[in-house]
Amino acid sequence: NGMQELINERNQTKSFEVYQNEPNPFEDRTRIRFYQPMEGEVKLNIYNLSGKVLYQSSKVFGKGTNEIEISKQDIKEKGVIIYEMELLGEKVIKKMLLI
Repeated sequence: NGMQELINERNQTKSFEVYQNEPNPFEDRTRIRFYQPMEGEVKLNIYNLSGKVLYQSSKVFGKGTNEIEISKQDIKEKGVIIYEMELLGEKVIKKMLLI
């Protein structure tokens, strides 16, 4: 049993990671890069500071580093915006600035 746990640990060296969007602040388009340790559905929710949902998407991505591109047309609101990404119940929340 201990050997199986060791193998599982080795396979999960990296966890779900979401990087700061680039460019940030942005005027027209920005990219959010993220790393996922396995294939799975990634959900993206973007909110304003009042908690209103401005944008939602959901897509299955493969294991590894991926990216989602967002345009100002998707968001339709300027200022500080919160983005939340979720993979298998694990959430990462960051801020971005649309000018």
